[in-house]
Amino acid sequence: MANSSSNSHSSNPLMTSGLPQFQSIQPQHAQPAVEAMIEAYRDIIKKIEVMPEAALDYDNVVWAEAIADDALSNAWSTIGHLNRVMNTEDWRNAFQACLPLISSFSTERAQNQRLYRAYEVLSERDDFAEQPAAIQAAIQHQLKDFKLSGVDQPQSIRDQLKEHSLRLSELSNQFGNHVMDATDGFQVHFENVEELEGLPADALAQMAARSKSAGQSGYVADLSLPSYRAIVTYADDRALREKFYEAYATRASNKGPQAGQFDNTPIVSEIIRLRHEMAVLLGFEHHAAYRLERRMADSVESIESFLKDLVDKAQPIAQQQLQTLTDFAQTKGASVPLAPWDMAYY
Repeated sequence: MANSSSNSHSSNPLMTSGLPQFQSIQPQHAQPAVEAMIEAYRDIIKKIEVMPEAALDYDNVVWAEAIADDALSNAWSTIGHLNRVMNTEDWRNAFQACLPLISSFSTERAQNQRLYRAYEVLSERDDFAEQPAAIQAAIQHQLKDFKLSGVDQPQSIRDQLKEHSLRLSELSNQFGNHVMDATDGFQVHFENVEELEGLPADALAQMAARSKSAGQSGYVADLSLPSYRAIVTYADDRALREKFYEAYATRASNKGPQAGQFDNTPIVSEIIRLRHEMAVLLGFEHHAAYRLERRMADSVESIESFLKDLVDKAQPIAQQQLQTLTDFAQTKGASVPLAPWDMAYY
């Protein structure tokens, strides 16, 4: 059995070193790779847990974890990328099968008190200040992340945080699926090329190919970025530009031509509620204060002040640029004021 498992792992393109072998990776490779890498990562953590504190060092804790984390992160990011760009039912199912595994392990590791203690021991060593800045920063960031995951909280709070984290992962995935479904779900068929006057030849060729693959003549445009960008940038038909701008800007919402069909409004509301509850459980006033624990800004007020100052400096230049664009557009017969779907065109 061990040899069979080893052979299956070696043949899994998600578990090879180097750049991702995109041409070889299939949906069925995703879950076995994630499960194997999590198992290997757990083994490393178990070894750290049983080490005497005197035996803990930077290599067998920090670097050992970094290598395992890098392997898992590379595989998971590749799976996520393929799920987004392929957007097939098989890839969606593969991604969704892996998501709870990743989320559960991430929370489990972040709330591991023995692992947390190992990093504390390293931070308390006499030679800690002599270590490279990268090592010091890595350990300090890990300690902060453990705290932000509730490692020092009572078990009841850790359980709530874990439950909320898993639910947030599910909601994030649902949000992304709705956006992808809304993007693919809005399609307009054009029988005649004259309806797409102004579009470059490469965009027309792509739309013709999409129409042909659907068994139709003419052209099909959807809300994928190449199609959407071509229309709002080059289409001479202003009403067509407006139609696609509205559809794109209202994707996965309760507005626009797909209103309510892939609506993310309730998902966003639940995400906001859960984030707030998690922040409060950890002793923060709100989610923004929680996020600032790992940011350069020291307060919400400093961020708001920075943004307001940025607006004061940028707005006069933006208004000048808009007036320049408007003046030019008027020489081309444009209606003013310019609408958002006129900007890229002119």
